[in-house]
Amino acid sequence: MLKLKPNNIFSLKYSFGFVLLILNTCNWVFAQTTSFSTIPIANNGEINVCAGSTILFTNTTSTSFLSSPVVYTWDFGNGQNANTVGPHAIIYANSGTFTVTLNITSNGQSLTSSTITVNVSSYTPPITPTLISGTSVTGNGCTETYTYNGFTVFQTVGTITNGVANGCNCNTGPLLAIPNPSNYPPGSTGTIYWGANGPNQISTIPWTTYSGSSTTLTTFPGQTNNYSSHYSATLNSSYNLMYVVDFGNGEVFSGYYIVSNGLAPINVGTSSGFVACYPQGYELLFDDQFPGTTYTIDWGDGTTPTQYSYPNLPIDPNPVSHLYQPSCPGNNPPNANVYNITITATNQCPTANPYDQPINYIFVNTMPNASFTPIGTTLNVCQDEYITFQNTSDCGYTLSQSSTSGTCDNTCNFGWELNNSNATSGTGYNLTNGTLGNPFAGTPVNGSNDITVNFSLPGTYTVGLNVLNPQCTDTTVIKTIIVHPKAYIPDTTYSICSGSSFSYEPMDGSPTSATVVPPNTTYTWTVAAGPNSSLSNVNGESSQGLPGVSGPISQTLYLPNSVSTQQQVIYTVTPHTTSGVAPDTNTCDGIPFTITVNVLPGISIPDDTIVICNPGTFSLTPSTNNPMGAVVP
Repeated sequence: MLKLKPNNIFSLKYSFGFVLLILNTCNWVFAQTTSFSTIPIANNGEINVCAGSTILFTNTTSTSFLSSPVVYTWDFGNGQNANTVGPHAIIYANSGTFTVTLNITSNGQSLTSSTITVNVSSYTPPITPTLISGTSVTGNGCTETYTYNGFTVFQTVGTITNGVANGCNCNTGPLLAIPNPSNYPPGSTGTIYWGANGPNQISTIPWTTYSGSSTTLTTFPGQTNNYSSHYSATLNSSYNLMYVVDFGNGEVFSGYYIVSNGLAPINVGTSSGFVACYPQGYELLFDDQFPGTTYTIDWGDGTTPTQYSYPNLPIDPNPVSHLYQPSCPGNNPPNANVYNITITATNQCPTANPYDQPINYIFVNTMPNASFTPIGTTLNVCQDEYITFQNTSDCGYTLSQSSTSGTCDNTCNFGWELNNSNATSGTGYNLTNGTLGNPFAGTPVNGSNDITVNFSLPGTYTVGLNVLNPQCTDTTVIKTIIVHPKAYIPDTTYSICSGSSFSYEPMDGSPTSATVVPPNTTYTWTVAAGPNSSLSNVNGESSQGLPGVSGPISQTLYLPNSVSTQQQVIYTVTPHTTSGVAPDTNTCDGIPFTITVNVLPGISIPDDTIVICNPGTFSLTPSTNNPMGAVVP
């Protein structure tokens, strides 16, 4: 792993590409460019060959920054494409100028592409450079020539003795030969790229060697009858070999061959089975693939084997995946199904015993499925309501296993989260019943199967449930709770004179900060007489029994008091707030409040006539009880 320090820049250079990472104390930027090498080697981003040549393209992009799925997109410019890492041997049959591009995406993130230009001339050399091998070459009796995907393969041959896998091994060779060297144009030089890492991997053949031979050329720099002089592995390995000839006039021809010694090798990351989790696939990671090899994977479950031919085998970090059915069927038998994989690699080695690699004892557990539901309500509620959540998860099945068998177990651990936290309370919510648990603790602690949460403030909240079993990763379900607001309006009192009306419109935050009037609030109300009052003494009051009245709460009719004492009319009002947008609409009823209206009595004194003697005086005291019919409170 590359560890980065603030304010540092790291640059890793490759052929046709580089990696750049910039990190500062606030943020970091990651950029990587694809890279690939070629044989013949490109000069200033260009390759010049004549028609009929084969070019070998090898991806050199650093894998340390790549994560599955990695998608390789090769465009070789001549109508040929590839979507695997390679190497890819591409024939350019016709003259022209071609642009080769490699694009890579890593886990959905695109890297910067790399390109080179291939210039193919129409030059026709007097001879097409060719390598030969096999029994026609003196002293090379254990190498034969075959064809794989249209390319020549130099394959060691032999017999299998008592099933020993080195029956096709040959430490002599591969001896090569160059036919008709005298037909090479004057000044020609050749280069053999043997295709392995290490010493003696590039051999240069000068013009003097070609010109000094009139028959098949079997002695030249790099020619050896010792296989290990070019290849460190003397058994079960294969290599890409390139023969590049510069004709001395600026024209170049390149040819591609495969050298294979022994049985086809397999380089897979594991040789023993391990558990998988349905519905996740079981994954094989191949560290490498080998030229001239076909890989067949028998998954051991009766499905059609999977087959890849070089260069199409997925290589780490890309896996070869297979979806097995669970080892424990739904009826939970006591013994689980066990699967065994066999990987077979074949090449042109003429033997009835190809190289097999078994991967035994694969147990396929079942992933848990996290699930819960609210009891008796929905996730769309009003402020101050309680919701009880019930765990309805499926634990899946895991295996208590030995090396060859297993028994099924359907236990698991689970725990709740409130607003992505294991705290039992926070702003606007509070756990009132049950425990949350912690399935990720060193010793897992399960939560309660049912929990109850009170939501005291309007807003959006989340409730999550994590479930894991001993062999599979955890699964999580998170649900969103929408809590709609309620209106809170304090009681109020009005005093009016007999025959007057009143109007009251609650406002958010007024008359006190405790007043809450959300948008879309309507009202309904009922009317009752206050203490020592009777509705028969007041006319015009009425109940509003239907919802939908918004704006002021008012009595538009006059309220005449027909008696001489104050009468009290009490309106009990229920606020209704409609919130949200369908389907999340909710009507939340607030706490009823009262409007007390004191209706003061009126004064009614009729006209009167009084007769007095001059110079007498008079006195009139209106009284409700006098015979004039006056109403005087």
